[in-house]
Order: sequence, then structure tokens, then C-alpha cells
Amino acid sequence: IRDVIHRKAEEMHAPILDVAEMSYEVVDPACEALGGIVVRFNAVVNGRNYEDPAIRMIGEHQLRNAMTALSAVMSVIDISEEAVRAGLLHVINPGRVEFLQYSEPCIVIDGAHNPSGIAAAIDAYRKTIGRNVDDNKLLLVFGCLKDKECDTMVSMLAEAFGNADFLMLQ
Repeated sequence: IRDVIHRKAEEMHAPILDVAEMSYEVVDPACEALGGIVVRFNAVVNGRNYEDPAIRMIGEHQLRNAMTALSAVMSVIDISEEAVRAGLLHVINPGRVEFLQYSEPCIVIDGAHNPSGIAAAIDAYRKTIGRNVDDNKLLLVFGCLKDKECDTMVSMLAEAFGNADFLMLQ
């Protein structure tokens, strides 16, 4: 697939932005700041180094998405580091590993609708909470449309959060 994309881009004289060529390191996956939780990281995007910017969207998948968007913007316009930092910090994605309450009981909502989204949400939750999920009381409300892989996602959630109380909406 990669070769096909590269050939087509070459035919169309279009640049390729390859996220695999970007690098990042999560410095703090759950830093309390600005009245919420932010992810602090270091990154190299389009050859520019960024030390310790932050995003409000939780999870490494969100960090990769933000870097991809930043790379696309940087390929079209010249943007200052100050604007990059401010922009990254102000982007939100409601309903994706969104913390409504940080204290006990912790309340998180997420709209994952496929197994890879569920896996990303589980990973983000564990890294953000930073403690054994089984040590915390957890009520898990899960809704799923009939055309989705409901059984697979429920199994993933049950395995990850074995001591949770479940409420399934379908």
C-alpha cells in the first residue's frame, strides 16, 4: 500500500508527509494543568524540535494524530513555535478519553466504536490513572450499535477491567 501511495503522490507532484519519520517521547502522560489533565511530550515534526509542549487530548494515539495535523499545517504555512504550542493546547476532542472528574470516583467518557479504539482508550486510561485499575471501583457503561464488533469490544473491556460493574446498552 505504501508503494502505491508514493507512486500516486509522485504522479500528482504531491508531497508525502510520513508520520513514521516523526518522533516523539511522552514526558508526562497525565500532568494536572490548566484545570484538567494534559499530556506533555517532546517531538520532532518536519525537522523542528519541540520540547515540552502539551495537548489536552489524552492518549498516545491523540498525540500521533496531533503531530500528523501539525505536519500537514507546517507543510502549507510557516507557523511560529508559540502558535504551535497555543494551538496544540487548545484542541479538544470531546468524548475521546475525556475526563469529566479526576478525583475518586474518576469519571471518563470515551466514544470508541471499534476494537482499535477500545484498545487505545484502555491504554490511555491505564497510563493516565497511573495505578492498578482493579484497585479502583469502576462502573463501565458501554453502548454499541448492532453493526459494530460488540462482542469483541466487550471481551476487551472485561479483560482489561475485570472488577468493573458493567451496564451494556445496545
